[in-house]
Amino acid sequence: MAAYLGRPDSVDIAQLVDEVGEEVLLRSAASEGVRGLVAYVVTNSLGSKAAPKCLQAFQEEFARNGIYVGEMMRLDEALAERGMQAIILKGGALLHHGYAQMGVRFLSDIDVMVRQQELPPMRDLLEDLGFQSGDGINFRRDMLAIDLHYEPIKRLATAFVFSIDDLWNNSLPLDPNRYQALRRLGPYDQFLHHAIHGLGHAYYRMSWLVDLAVAIDHLDPHRLWQRAQETHSERALSYALSLVRDLFGVPLPPALESRLCRPNRWERWFLARVKERGHPETIGKVIAVFSIRNWLMRAVHLWRIGRPQAGASWKQRLKELYSMLTRVWAVYRSTPS
Repeated sequence: MAAYLGRPDSVDIAQLVDEVGEEVLLRSAASEGVRGLVAYVVTNSLGSKAAPKCLQAFQEEFARNGIYVGEMMRLDEALAERGMQAIILKGGALLHHGYAQMGVRFLSDIDVMVRQQELPPMRDLLEDLGFQSGDGINFRRDMLAIDLHYEPIKRLATAFVFSIDDLWNNSLPLDPNRYQALRRLGPYDQFLHHAIHGLGHAYYRMSWLVDLAVAIDHLDPHRLWQRAQETHSERALSYALSLVRDLFGVPLPPALESRLCRPNRWERWFLARVKERGHPETIGKVIAVFSIRNWLMRAVHLWRIGRPQAGASWKQRLKELYSMLTRVWAVYRSTPS
């Protein structure tokens, strides 16, 4: 990651590949969502003959992403015919604005946001394109997956204040030379959305932090912090920026460095677990409670993330929560205050 972010002297790539081996390196990278990125860096550094497995891995990621881009073009055409618009979230947007190489950013699905009143026609549109869904949210066709949204942060909506109208008003064309109906979040909304999405999953994929690292230099730090204040996401932004700085050695703009929220003991524990790459995913959603300023809404937030998902039982959910919180409490008690 450091080499991709412009710090090639931070690691001896040839020595790393020699010691670990291409297969182990690629397997480890895949678990962090950075298989294509690592394959690209190694191939670029050592050459395709010295790293044939990395070359193959990069070509596979390139081909997969190319298929998804082709599907986005079909989706755009169908939307334009119906006079509709949609916002492409996360990795699908970053393929067009964020990474210069098609095969670097791992993409497992396309996240599509539409206005709530347009969910029914959007479902019909996806079915016309051959997609099927059992819940009206997650659509599949062969190896392709599209997840449908009308709000971008789902279960964290009680912690952060994003006006849906503002998100649409701030949105930009995904690529005006290629698409008519597809859009992307404005750069500041997109950055904060990625920070919050990563927090919700406790950053178990390194790729979510890399997304932020490649974008930070292109944003005005004052406008970014102002937007974070408007959306009550200063703490989520502070977690993300401190992780990018500490894990990748990326220097932060002074205007942001000086404003980072001071973490409490729980937050320090959480950030330490993320850096060690060992943490239960649900804890990220729990940590988001510190962004909520109203105690009643904190209780509502914990209720929302604690209740069982559709189709699950309370008994099983309580068992899972008890097991997780028991482990968390044991580790927390061993953490210096």
